[in-house]
Amino acid sequence: MLIEERKGVRGLVTIEHFGPDGELKQHLERNLILTDGLEIFADLLVGAAGTQINPGQTAVAAMGVGDNNTAPVVGDTDLVGTELGFTTTINTQPSSALARFISTFAAGVGTGTWRELVLADTNAAKGARKCVSRVVFGDIVKGALDVITVTWEITFA
Repeated sequence: MLIEERKGVRGLVTIEHFGPDGELKQHLERNLILTDGLEIFADLLVGAAGTQINPGQTAVAAMGVGDNNTAPVVGDTDLVGTELGFTTTINTQPSSALARFISTFAAGVGTGTWRELVLADTNAAKGARKCVSRVVFGDIVKGALDVITVTWEITFA
């Protein structure tokens, strides 16, 4: 009998900030998987609401941006600072070990100084959602006409 042990869930966030002229202004990559994120993955694998850690857990479907750059820790549950914007994701699965989530913060959405980003199960109000991952970074100043595209990849290894 062959037993293969796989450890770890890894993520990668790519943030691309475009000005009103369409020119790329910034490109960043970061990530941290949260404890709640591991629970979401476990719940979705089980599927049956009665046996889940969080009965009725929904799939990952949203990203949010905030203004706090306090270092992330695995126990974080949501944005730490003020929420600047939230948007739904486009979800794909390019391979059996990779889930990809893409959000576009269009002109007028999330305007302000970005310092943190979360990947969440829903775009419900802060505190009413569960977050898979939270990242922080240096200031990204999103103007009212700027567009930011975020690609979040979760790899199961």
